[in-house]
Amino acid sequence: MQQLILDIRPQGAPTLADYVAGPNGEVLAQLRHWARQNERPPLYLWGPADCGKTHLLKALAAELRLAYACGAVASPEPAGLALDDVDTLAAAPQIEAFDLFNRCCAQRLTWVASGSNAPMALPLRADLQSRLAWGLVLRLRPLSDADKRVALLARAERLGFRLDPAVADYVITRRSRDLGQMLALVDALDRLSLEQKRPVTVPLLKTLLPDQA
Repeated sequence: MQQLILDIRPQGAPTLADYVAGPNGEVLAQLRHWARQNERPPLYLWGPADCGKTHLLKALAAELRLAYACGAVASPEPAGLALDDVDTLAAAPQIEAFDLFNRCCAQRLTWVASGSNAPMALPLRADLQSRLAWGLVLRLRPLSDADKRVALLARAERLGFRLDPAVADYVITRRSRDLGQMLALVDALDRLSLEQKRPVTVPLLKTLLPDQA
């Protein structure tokens, strides 16, 4: 069985250019404008799982040289901090995040965070909630299956192969609804195809997913 191949992570840092916006085209345009500013207000992105928050935070972190952290805190070096899944922070890291927010503002460093809900609806300390509500707050909408299909086909193209739409549809309708997991599966298929010198087909996909064989 080849299930361990699913641990492979996408190759290269995500970028704003390869984000499949779907219903979030206006948000993406606002992010591009925000990123071009010399002095950026704090930014908070929120929305349900599967709307691309992590992709966007990693893309901004790479483009703006921000430290990236998920469900934890990190020193905002060299230029600021991108704090993903802020609503999963435990009590002590919430205090650290509050202090880091104030530090970023005082030193004119860039602050970006994401969460599953609007700031005041998050299960966080009131002072951290209020800080997240400062600056630019943008809501992301979930991607449709059609948007996810575009993302899977585009990932395959970047890896250097053509993904049969039937394979993409199988992934979307039979597996996790999480787009990150779907993209990791495309990466795994690419590797397995090269290892076994077989084309990427639904039967090959099923060898990665024994419960679907």
